[in-house]
This record gives sequence, C-alpha cells and structure tokens, in this order.
Amino acid sequence: MPPAAVRPATLADAPALTELLNEIDRIEIGAPETDQHTVEADLKHPRTDLAHDSWLAFEDGRLVAYGLLWDESGGERVDVDHYVLPDHQAAGLLILAAPLARALARARA
Repeated sequence: MPPAAVRPATLADAPALTELLNEIDRIEIGAPETDQHTVEADLKHPRTDLAHDSWLAFEDGRLVAYGLLWDESGGERVDVDHYVLPDHQAAGLLILAAPLARALARARA
C-alpha cells in the first residue's frame, strides 16, 4: 500500500469526517452515533487552528485517519482526538506523531 497522503482538515471535510467517525462507531459500538453538527463544532473550536492542529490521512483517496488538537488551558492541558480505521495503522501512526509534536510545542509556548 502506498504511503498515506496527509493534509490539514477544513470545514468542507466535515461530511467525510462524519463518515469516518461513524464507520469507527460501527466497529466500536455497533452503530453510528456521530452527527455532522458535532464534527463541524469540533472543527470550529476556538482553540484550534485547523492549518496547524488538524491532520487527515488518505490512502487511495479514502480518508482513513484523523487527528485534532485543542488547548483550552493555555498549555497546561493539550487535548488530542485520534481516529484510525483498523486496517490503516501506518496512517494512524503518521497522524499520531504530528499532534504529539504540536502538543509539546503548544505546552512549551
């Protein structure tokens, strides 16, 4: 499998992110429970700069992993959401490395 293509998320990605999260919901709990409004609210979080705090990984044009970072505490506690489809762990690891580095930089600042 070719390496994942990674880019930041935009608000226009909300439908694809909702699909990804619902696919993961079905795997984890047996039913979808993520609505697009919630995804959009996460993407609009006032403590998130999507260009620097979000990551999407695509394999063969399919969204397979997602990471989002936010910091409501001014560096004391930096939160990260990380989602990856089970058969795409390499993309998941790639997405995990970026928010960890960004969280460290935010905490140091």
